[in-house]
Amino acid sequence: MKSKALLYTIVPLVAIGGLVGWRYATKVGEESKLKTEQKARASAPMLVQTATAAPATIEDELELVGTIESPYVSKLAAKSAARVVSVDAREGDPVRPGQVLVRLDDSDARGAVLSAQSQLAEAKSRLAQAQIVQASTTVGVNAQVRKDNAGLASTRADADQVKASAASQLATSQAAVSDAEAKLGVAEAQETSAKADLATAQANQQNADQKARRMDDLYKQGFAAPQDVDDARTALSVQNANVKAAQSKVAAAQASVRSAQATLNSAKSQLTITNNKIKSDIAAANARVEQAHATAESSTANTSQIKAYSSNIAALQAAVSAAEGQLRQAQAHLTDVSLSAQFEGAVTQRAADPGSVVNPGTVLMTVQYLKWLYVTVQVPTGAVPGMVAGQEAEFTVEGIDTKFKAKLAQVSAAADPSSRQILARFKVENPDGVLRPGSFARLHLKQNAVEAPVAVPVDAVEHSGDKSVVYKIVDGKAKTVVVKTGAENRQVVQVTGDIQPGDKVVLVSVRTPRDGQAVKEDDKKPKAAKP
Repeated sequence: MKSKALLYTIVPLVAIGGLVGWRYATKVGEESKLKTEQKARASAPMLVQTATAAPATIEDELELVGTIESPYVSKLAAKSAARVVSVDAREGDPVRPGQVLVRLDDSDARGAVLSAQSQLAEAKSRLAQAQIVQASTTVGVNAQVRKDNAGLASTRADADQVKASAASQLATSQAAVSDAEAKLGVAEAQETSAKADLATAQANQQNADQKARRMDDLYKQGFAAPQDVDDARTALSVQNANVKAAQSKVAAAQASVRSAQATLNSAKSQLTITNNKIKSDIAAANARVEQAHATAESSTANTSQIKAYSSNIAALQAAVSAAEGQLRQAQAHLTDVSLSAQFEGAVTQRAADPGSVVNPGTVLMTVQYLKWLYVTVQVPTGAVPGMVAGQEAEFTVEGIDTKFKAKLAQVSAAADPSSRQILARFKVENPDGVLRPGSFARLHLKQNAVEAPVAVPVDAVEHSGDKSVVYKIVDGKAKTVVVKTGAENRQVVQVTGDIQPGDKVVLVSVRTPRDGQAVKEDDKKPKAAKP
């Protein structure tokens, strides 16, 4: 039994050991074979695709992603809460300008129009009544003002006449006083002269009397002749007569003085009377002028009624204007219940059905213009200086196997703060309606053209750090050539260095050869360096 159990243990162990040995021998053989193949591959030329360096015209090309947009989008919305009565178009339906697309319930709007018409009629009636009252009041007040102003002018004229007459009377009285004073002066001068003549006559009389007495004495003494006595007595009689005559003149002169003095006194009295009368007349005239002036001011003050009526008229006219505005607004609301297309286009969204109750501002339908559209793209800031209005570009739309042409129409004056790029719009005609707003578009924009003496495919240039290299095939081996790159587009890039037109270069998009490694061109036709 023990020998049999031992046999059962040894046999499996021997089998496992044989299996392990066989597996090890197989693995060693495979590794040897793999190393042999690796050595063969290492020594065999690398199979590569190649291209030929050649001159090329390289145009900078921007590939931009954008959206097709309509230039005119009209969102028909309710301006007030209302019930939708009818919706006369669906998505995709063409519309023409003025076509009614949505109708809302107009009962409230019609009621508002009737109410506004009633308020306007009432406002106009109040204005007409106020204008009639104002006209009557204005005529009466203005007539009274003219009458009182005329009375004031008349009393002022009378006062002026009184003052002029007073001045004349005063001048006359003053002249009479002056004349009386002059006459008194003449009379007094005559009195003085008469008194002087009387004194002379009296002196002559005394002298004659003395002579006559002396002659009487001489005659009595016998020294004088009778004739001398008679002559002396005659001379005395003459002087006596002269004295009487002088006395009469003095009396007459004194009477003239008294008369002149009386006349002067009378003239002065008359002047005083005239002055008093003039003052009284002028005071009375001034009082009449003041009274007339007060009356005129009172009637003029009544013109404030006209201003009050004018203010009232202005307020009523403003009320009429306000009522007219309310009527126009109500009529506009009445037209707002019919939402119409503003331009030719197509319905792109319908958001309500008949029977719906909508709130103010709710968009019920969207209409977009489709005859021509915009392709709106974001352009890097550095590319904008090379863009000019009317510049052509090509674009494609996902799902449409056609290339479309568009022309640059607008470039924004400012960059988008978030993307730091410039918004640009390209205009594209859409007469058959193939293009639809909201579609995704890829736009290709060619810019400055450069004539490159040597250009290679973009896949032939390997960039490492600040170096660019090209692997040129020389005598069946890859030679690493450091180059400088210039203008490029999606296909080719300009290079300068140890590369000449006609040189074959390795396309390094899949595998990169080592410098000096043997290479073999693929059976596929080499790519030429064409833009």
